[in-house]
Amino acid sequence: MHTPSSAQGVYWDLTDIYQGLDDPQIEADLQACRTGSEIFSKTYRGLFARQPSAEVIRTALVELERLYQKLSLLGAYAGLRT
Repeated sequence: MHTPSSAQGVYWDLTDIYQGLDDPQIEADLQACRTGSEIFSKTYRGLFARQPSAEVIRTALVELERLYQKLSLLGAYAGLRT
């Protein structure tokens, strides 16, 4: 016997994130994440082997958080669209 989901018929309004699947901002954000990840990797690979200052670590964490925030939006949109 099939039990219906309590969320059946529920739809998320995701327009605060992206306007739709064809929103060009999705591709722009994906590209920004790709580029940002490559730059982050080149800049901070082996960071702790160089005994960084607290300021360098803080800067790395701020940059990493920016990447994670953008990736989280992309992931949330993809997950909630299904």
